[in-house]
Amino acid sequence: MPTQVRLGDKDRARLGCDEWLDVDFNATTVQQLEVICDQTGIDPEDWPEAINGHIPHADVGKPDAKPKRPRWANRAFVYLALGGDFTWADAGKVSVLQITVRKVDDEPGKDPEVSEASDTGTTPPSDTSSD
Repeated sequence: MPTQVRLGDKDRARLGCDEWLDVDFNATTVQQLEVICDQTGIDPEDWPEAINGHIPHADVGKPDAKPKRPRWANRAFVYLALGGDFTWADAGKVSVLQITVRKVDDEPGKDPEVSEASDTGTTPPSDTSSD
């Protein structure tokens, strides 16, 4: 299931990017993965599962349990979504409470699933909100 990232209005204007940016884990380059592993301490063998987090032990078996993402996940999503010459340090300069991550189902007509990260606001801003 493809993943997309939406940055806040000010960051999108500053960076000149589209509203929704695709994150394709299968297209992650060796260099990108090396940077992510160096910055986060994850093992390359744990990619890409590590970015999606894990269900806390206390919540295992609960029907409404949701994975808790690692604290570096938002930066990694932004880093991968913007790609190119965009650096890990650049990804850290994006307004965290404006980041929205969603999984997009390939089924036509089905609404995207906005996933909740433990350290961010993931509800897309309304048309009347300001970033």
